Amino acid sequence: MACPWRQALVRSVAKRLTSAEPIGSTCQSIFFHLPSTRTFHARLQDAVSARAAAFPLYNASSVVEFLENEQVLSPLFPSRDVYCGSATTSEEGASSRTLRPPQYFRTRLQLSTSPALRAFYANSRGTLRVGRVFEDIDALAGSVALRHVARPNVNTVTAAVDRIRILPVRPVGDDSRHAGSTSAWWSLHSDLVYTARLHHVGRTSMSVACEVARAETGEQAFLEASFLFVARDAAGRTSVPVPGLLLRTEEERARFAEGERKAAARRERRPKAMASADDNDNNNAVAADGTPIANHHTANIDAPIRDGISIGDTALHTVHLVQPDERNLFGFMFGGTILRWALELAYLNVVRYATLPMGLVSSAADLELQRSLSPNLRAVGDITFHRSVPIGSLFQMKSRIVAVRQRHVAVRLSTSVWAPSSIAEATAHDTDTISNTMTFVFDVPALDDGVDAACEPRLRPVFPVTYEHMREHHHAQHLLEEVR
Repeated sequence: MACPWRQALVRSVAKRLTSAEPIGSTCQSIFFHLPSTRTFHARLQDAVSARAAAFPLYNASSVVEFLENEQVLSPLFPSRDVYCGSATTSEEGASSRTLRPPQYFRTRLQLSTSPALRAFYANSRGTLRVGRVFEDIDALAGSVALRHVARPNVNTVTAAVDRIRILPVRPVGDDSRHAGSTSAWWSLHSDLVYTARLHHVGRTSMSVACEVARAETGEQAFLEASFLFVARDAAGRTSVPVPGLLLRTEEERARFAEGERKAAARRERRPKAMASADDNDNNNAVAADGTPIANHHTANIDAPIRDGISIGDTALHTVHLVQPDERNLFGFMFGGTILRWALELAYLNVVRYATLPMGLVSSAADLELQRSLSPNLRAVGDITFHRSVPIGSLFQMKSRIVAVRQRHVAVRLSTSVWAPSSIAEATAHDTDTISNTMTFVFDVPALDDGVDAACEPRLRPVFPVTYEHMREHHHAQHLLEEVR
């Protein structure tokens, strides 16, 4: 039986296409008439509608609905470029595997013409809220993975993200005369162009590369990331084989070969990570001589540094109750929301650690000072999704400053998920509850000439006092070296 709202949508679109209204107004008005279980303030509703027009995953409540929406809506949006291609079958006899061309998705977020979107994507400093962009790229990559699998009873789960990087953007054309204003990548006054491309698949995994650019810079990417998805059954327990890739060009073959190299590197790192976890389990054990086992492994743990601070003393925690409006298509917490919350907690920890002036803004000068001293995100590494987060869980996030080099600060963040029935049994060292881990790298700007010296960021050295902190410290040092 055909979906009633889908039939009504088609009739509405057909009616408007025969009227004098331009196609842009047709697309914009579609989402005001879609049924919704949530009610928003008018301005927020405008932003939600415009966001759903650019990212179809936000407008679906199930995989079936997502696939149905895309079949109807994709041809109607000139700001979205979607390539699916047709499937074929490999010639492998009885073990044949369906092959599909690499999925490609391109969409444009029209910040320049939508005050509602600008308000929704603004942070407290009036610039782009990067956490929203993290949500978008996760949704975009998820759309590509779902399109490739194209099976309503199969989940696609975010397993890892291979480094999110903020890239330098060179001024283009007249932008060179406006450096520091709308030409900055964090500006809210120009459209954002998102692209996602499926470039590698394994037996049950898919790798999707994403880029975000400002339209007026000749679409030079200022952010790039690569997501790894795993296909699971409807219950989310068993891995499901996915279609293979039909590679037709040298560029597609080169991307696939790079994906093979990264997959091999991940397999090589996995035993080392498990060994590190086993060592960490012994962190609090006592040896025969009465000293902690950790001391036998860490004779070179840093001694307290003068005017320094221990990594443990930089900890900043939050606890959230995961609400239904944070759910994904499969009934768990949306991975993009986890990335946004993690980024914003890591940012706050750097602000607190560096004693930056982030109080109330009473004048334009205060706002400009906060902007000039705000930590800038440079990269996110070691992003792993260990398990799904059910709705209704208590979601604890822990962050700590694990390394400092010149103006760069590395923040290690881990999240734990507790079901209400397990709260009493959960402890601070309960590794069975860990759901996500990642490391953020920020750049803390130096003080400009003429600014009150009392506002100078204070970057104190940090040192580890436990085996776990020592491992995080040394690993973060390598990440800081790569970002420099």
